[in-house]
Formats: sequence, structure tokens, C-alpha cells
Amino acid sequence: MRGDQRGFTLLEVLAAIVLLALAFAALLGTLGRSTRLAVDADAHTRAALCAQSALDGAFVLTPVAPGMRQGRCDARFRWRLEVRRWKPPGPDPAPPDLDLYQLDLTVSWGRVPHVHRAEFRTLRAQMRSGDGMGQGG
Repeated sequence: MRGDQRGFTLLEVLAAIVLLALAFAALLGTLGRSTRLAVDADAHTRAALCAQSALDGAFVLTPVAPGMRQGRCDARFRWRLEVRRWKPPGPDPAPPDLDLYQLDLTVSWGRVPHVHRAEFRTLRAQMRSGDGMGQGG
């Protein structure tokens, strides 16, 4: 090769191709992980909406009662609600005219062995009535 000629050698071109391939592989890996995170975030958001819907609809027309209920939000998400009486911790008792309940809701989705769960807990108070039937609340 003459000294006045300019250009890249085959080795330099191959090194540049290898560097570009490595950078491209790293970029694809990052893109795949970010896509998976977005899908997971969407599923958790939909599970939270399912939980909100199940809790908002629970005991609207009937008094709160201990026990278990279950249902589905759609073909993918299912929920299970467990209700039990709740007693405040510490020496202060609950107000005598209120019944207090703890609602534990589990929303699940996915297939075995990859079942995902989101758990939610809230408290509900209900006025006691003389006939034993409380009002929803």
C-alpha cells in the first residue's frame, strides 16, 4: 500500500462492526426489559382498578357481614374478599354504636405456576341498629 492512499483496513472495519453489534445487542436487551416492565405496570394498574371496583361494589345494598366472597373483573383478573370483625388495638374500645370490619382483598391473574397477586386491605365501619341489621358504609 502506498503512503499517500487513505482508507480503512479490513481489520478496522471488522472491529467497528463488532462494536456496533455489541451496542445493538445491549440496546435490544434494555428495550426488552423496559417493555416487560411496562406490561407488568399495566397489569398491576388493572389489578388495582379491579380491587377498587370490587371494594366499591361490596356491601352497597346489603350490610357488611363476615365471610368470603369471590368474583371476576374480566377473563384475566379474579378477586377474593375476606371480611372479618376488627377490634382496634390498644385499650380504647370501638365506639359502642359501630361495628368495625377488616376487608382483605386479593386480586390474582396469570396461570400456574406464574400466578401474580396484589393484596389490598381496608377497614369499614357500620352503624349498629336495634333490629340487628346494620347499614352499609
